[in-house]
This record gives sequence, structure tokens and C-alpha cells, in this order.
Amino acid sequence: MTSLPEPDRATLARFNVQNPVFITKTSLAIIWKVQCADGTTAALKSYHDHGMDDEGPGFSLLKALNGQGAAKLYALDRGTALLEWVDGPALGDLSRADKDIEANARLVKTACQLHAKPAKASRDMPHLSDWFAALRKTAPPATLTDQTRRNLRRSKDLIARLLATQTDIRPLHGDLHHDNIRQSPRGDLAFDAKGIIGDRAYELATGFLNPMDAVAIVNDPNRIKHLMQSWGQAFEVAPQTLLDWACAHAALCACWRIRAGAAPDAGTLNLLWDIRNGSE
Repeated sequence: MTSLPEPDRATLARFNVQNPVFITKTSLAIIWKVQCADGTTAALKSYHDHGMDDEGPGFSLLKALNGQGAAKLYALDRGTALLEWVDGPALGDLSRADKDIEANARLVKTACQLHAKPAKASRDMPHLSDWFAALRKTAPPATLTDQTRRNLRRSKDLIARLLATQTDIRPLHGDLHHDNIRQSPRGDLAFDAKGIIGDRAYELATGFLNPMDAVAIVNDPNRIKHLMQSWGQAFEVAPQTLLDWACAHAALCACWRIRAGAAPDAGTLNLLWDIRNGSE
């Protein structure tokens, strides 16, 4: 029987926590539920080999937000973070339980809370121009359909225009979707931030492609059109602008998969472009 991983004593002492309970192990980190000295519960997230990959800037954002619409960062040291414990249901659970409209309304409300007061940028946060490098540099392979190749080329032109015309530039969560927001005693809180600097309108782009494991929900044209209007109104961004960023983000995700040697999920990308072409 394989024993569950445990944090070493030095780590527990460094963060002044005890009673670790293993929660999960991902490709990047191990998470334990721990008890702080004052009796409150927290999440201890320890990254493999102390490397945070692209999540390090996200902790800079959480620190700057200080609980404003997001989980609080209590401490960060040597590749390990101590965070506010948020164990309520995710908005993605709501969507997958036929409550997608409610989940979408709560997601944009969380986005508004995150941006109620712009967070302070830090030097380690990448800019959207860096974030979209894969889209600009990846050539669509010949194995893709003509439609997908065409939409990837269109997306390259689109992102060039979007990046050149950014307006409300500020720190963004960068991965704000239904499964990165959970209910807590303080309300819905975002977590797993990327910490990116760019146009505020990009913040909702990931939500068009989520929740996870819900293709029928995500690829509903009526849902996409509803999100454009409802999110645009609530977030005070033109619906067409939201759709543009969603198209660009879908293409970026496809390029990430191509560069990883995997087949891209082109269904949502092509659907978004079909709607965009019909809305112009």
C-alpha cells in the first residue's frame, strides 16, 4: 500500500502549521489541508522541486489583491505557499449540474470584485504580448482541417490588432474560469491565478471555454451569444470585444496543445469564429 505524501517537519515549522491532511497531487504541486496556529484552516501548496513554472506571478497578484475577490495568500517561501482554505463547490460544479446561468452570473460578479480596485503590478508578471507568443509563433500543421488552419491564421491577425489597441491595462487573474472559483464563507473566491498584465477585457476570455468536461455546454452557440451580452454589460466591455478575446484565447489554447504534441480541440475555436463572422 502506497503511503500518502506528507510535508516535512521543517516546512510545517516554517509556516507554523500542523495536522496536515493530504488533498491532491497535480503535475505541478502537492496540496495539504493544514491547521494554523490560531486554529484556522489553510491550504499548504508545495511545488515539485520548488519550481512554480508560470504560477509564481499569480501569487504576486493574490498578495496584491489581499482577499479582494480571491483567496488570500498568507505566506510564500521556497516554492511553497500557504493560502486561505476555500473548499466550497466550484462554479463549474454548478454549470455541470444544469445551473450554468447562475454560475456565469457569479463568475462575472467575481471578475468585477477582482477589478473593483486595480491590483498593483509586480515585475514578475508577464504581459499579454508574452502570453500570446505561442499563437504568434506556431504554424498550423497540415493535419488540421482547412477551417481550423484558416481560423488559426485569422487569430494571429486578430491578436496582433488586440495587443496593439489595448486600453485598460492592468494585472489580470489570467485563468478566471468556472473551476477556478469556489464558494467560501466570504463569498465566491478565485484561486490559481496566473498574474498577467494586459487589457482588462481579456479577463473573461477563459470563461467562454469552460467549465471543464462540459463540451455540450461550452459549444452551445446560444450560450456564447448570451455570455457576450450578459458579461459585456456586467463587466462594461463591448460584447464584440469579449468575443474577439475569446477567439484569440481559443486559438492560443490550440497552439499550446500543438506545441505539446497533442491534437488541438478545434471545435470551440471554430464555433467562436463562426459566431464572430456572423456578428461582424
